[in-house]
Amino acid sequence: YLGYYPEYTEAENTLRTISVPDVEYLECSEAEKVINEAGFTCETAGTGTHVIRQVPSSANSMAVGGHIVLYTTADCEEIMIKMPDFSGKKRTEVLEEAEELGINIKITGSLSSSALAVEQSSASGTKISKGSIVVVSFGSEDRTG
Repeated sequence: YLGYYPEYTEAENTLRTISVPDVEYLECSEAEKVINEAGFTCETAGTGTHVIRQVPSSANSMAVGGHIVLYTTADCEEIMIKMPDFSGKKRTEVLEEAEELGINIKITGSLSSSALAVEQSSASGTKISKGSIVVVSFGSEDRTG
């Protein structure tokens, strides 16, 4: 608007969500371009030339910098990862670990930098698809007040 484009800090970007682009049926190179321009990262699984499925799907929104897995063949086995236990960790720790694993995090609850993870939508130890969006709730370290 009027040539002004908001600039966000890294912390603000972890809370700001945007829609996941629909890249199914695009050529892989075009899909990667669309994803990168939208502010996400991606990886391709399979030997095909076109995207036939993506995780997460375009029905979702997630934080800028989130990770999308593009599958190019029907017989390509889905990339699964073991869900870590985020309980008791600070937001920065959760985000770093999730990024290393290719998990997308949606943050709810306390925005305090000292808040700790108190709940997560996927149980630790379960297998989830790489690129999945996991909701992590943060609460005050002090439960007395």
